[in-house]
Amino acid sequence: MLAVPKYRAQYLKNVETLAKESLDWNQLGPFVGQCVRLIDDAVKTETRKLGTYEAFVAATQSGPTTTVETEHRGGHGAMNLKAFADARRAYLLKAAKQ
Repeated sequence: MLAVPKYRAQYLKNVETLAKESLDWNQLGPFVGQCVRLIDDAVKTETRKLGTYEAFVAATQSGPTTTVETEHRGGHGAMNLKAFADARRAYLLKAAKQ
């Protein structure tokens, strides 16, 4: 598909749109905040969770990544959602220009 110039151009345009709109923390952040408010009490009281409540807070905060000790599952380390979204957005916007 990407070998056909017409389809490649449309694909890259779609990637750029997704990066600009869906990974913009001004759009994504309020949704993450809404989800956190929805599940916060359940995460606090969960007795069989895979991580700590502090790690959940660090992963979902809008500020910079903190030094809270987090479990290193899935290779994400201590990167929070905002840092991931910002980095992925920058990468996709750069890739869409190529």
